[in-house]
Amino acid sequence: MLIGFWNLVNGTRRFVFNLIFVFLLVIFVSAIFTDKGPKVEDGSALVLAPRGMVVEEAIHLNPFEQLMNDLSEDRPPQTELRALLTALRKGAEDKRIKMLVIDTSEMLGAGPSKLAELRDAIVEFKASGKKVIARGDWFSQAGYYLAAQADEVYIDSYGGIDITGYDHTRTFYKSALERFGIKMHVFRVGSYKSAVEPYLRDDMSPEAKANAEKWLNVLWNGYKADVATMRKLTPDDIQQYADNMGKLMAEQGGDAGKMAQALGLIDGFKSRIEWRDYLKEMVGSNEDGKSFKQVDAIEYAGLFQDLNLPGQPTVGVIVAQGVIVDGEGEPGTVGGDRVAQLIRDARENDDVKAIVLRVDSPGGSAFASEVIRRELVATQEAGKPVVVSMSTLAASGGYWISATADEIIASPWTITGSIGIFGMFPTIDGLINEYGIHRDGVGTTNLAGAFDIGQPLNPKVGDIIQAAINHGYEKFLSLVGEGREKTRDEVHEIAQGQVWAGEDALKNGLVDKLGNLDTAVKAAAERAKLGDKYRMRYLQKPLTPAQEFVRGLTASVKAVLPESTDTLPSPLLMQAKLAAKQAKEVMQMNDPRGVYAHCMCEL
Repeated sequence: MLIGFWNLVNGTRRFVFNLIFVFLLVIFVSAIFTDKGPKVEDGSALVLAPRGMVVEEAIHLNPFEQLMNDLSEDRPPQTELRALLTALRKGAEDKRIKMLVIDTSEMLGAGPSKLAELRDAIVEFKASGKKVIARGDWFSQAGYYLAAQADEVYIDSYGGIDITGYDHTRTFYKSALERFGIKMHVFRVGSYKSAVEPYLRDDMSPEAKANAEKWLNVLWNGYKADVATMRKLTPDDIQQYADNMGKLMAEQGGDAGKMAQALGLIDGFKSRIEWRDYLKEMVGSNEDGKSFKQVDAIEYAGLFQDLNLPGQPTVGVIVAQGVIVDGEGEPGTVGGDRVAQLIRDARENDDVKAIVLRVDSPGGSAFASEVIRRELVATQEAGKPVVVSMSTLAASGGYWISATADEIIASPWTITGSIGIFGMFPTIDGLINEYGIHRDGVGTTNLAGAFDIGQPLNPKVGDIIQAAINHGYEKFLSLVGEGREKTRDEVHEIAQGQVWAGEDALKNGLVDKLGNLDTAVKAAAERAKLGDKYRMRYLQKPLTPAQEFVRGLTASVKAVLPESTDTLPSPLLMQAKLAAKQAKEVMQMNDPRGVYAHCMCEL
């Protein structure tokens, strides 16, 4: 009976999945014969509408996970920064593109340095003489930063603008761990290596607060200055808006939109219907007359994909994005072996004359970081220049892999430094003893069974771990000193886990100049003596045929299915996801020696 029932359930499941697959396949095949890329009509508006998180490189899952995720959107969508920049630069030159429309309603976030690169590209677009306008039902802080670059900014009459400043907030577990009888043994070097504080304290240490305030203020002052300049305000106007939002809103009868208008953050109000009609007047209607003539920035950027023709002098860009882990690493991490292989392949490729390592990482495994750095050194020794371009985050292990490059270029808003090492070892004897469970035994040496988490930590093990941490820190200081031409003591003074914003990192000699990815590519080309005859190409592990198929399949399905009308995540959901992210980072710690160069310094 049970076997028959199970066979029925299993058969039904397979039938339903096959039916869904056939349905999706029909859509995909249909799209192949009907879709030849976006049509760009004369006088079209280029629509800059990032979805989800703006990232350096989108995560590629295995085919089944990719298909299920793209259709269910369990994992937040991602938009690659490079595609947005390509669209803006090509659109500025394209006579078919009349104007730029900025829509950040589906953008969940973007690091400050990525916002700055988009700002520069929008400014370049405006310099071509083309109009830029922006609208949102409601602007987030990051979304408004982009919108503020426009000639005209509108919101819905029921909308508003959230500008609350930057914060660096952590969750602390000391009391909770003690309550459950779990003891986290922490080993570190440096008063500012705050990554381990959540397991030692119930609050942030004064040293960590003082350090965080420094780099947070650099980012915040930059945000205020840029927004104020574009809106013809003062930085203090933005500060007052954030500090006194309740009072200012009360003065406008609780109307957030009028508050924004009174300060000069917007030019007026337009509903979605009014907005659509306004754009129709400016660029004309599309073919069905329901909307305005437009082309999506991501689809438009796809028209300019690199043909990857051999024989061309190339500056290869390799992206190191996410936590650094040992081995291949799962999607979204910097697998030490995987990135090392990419560097090795580039070194052995005669077309690649120089490498730019684009770093957007808080660090992670010290061992994996060293694996990557050694491949970069081997590339330099082979006569190919290596230039590091720092994105939003290049701290701790992210700085480790950067330290000995020929040149390091950071954004003023990059978060970097955090030169320090730590290790952690949990013991749960207090937890299991509470339930009457005890562990005991004998061994052939003083260290046999010493790494059993069910027993109290053997002091000899603690000595071993601390010695490894001290050695790792001295190694870190040494390689930074070698790369930056500093003495051990000079590096130690700016190390000890201290975090720096890009402009302060420049003052401290941790980077060579401020700039963006283009700055780094040009620097690499100059070092390789390529002149102007070179191309820039991203070097990444190619997608499998199955992954390519699924990517095309889901893109085709999304094109015919109605778009989601979900709003931004609720504050409660965002906090839950943040806690889950922090927990996942701990689970990703797989250094073979348990030694980490990791900075918990994300915004």
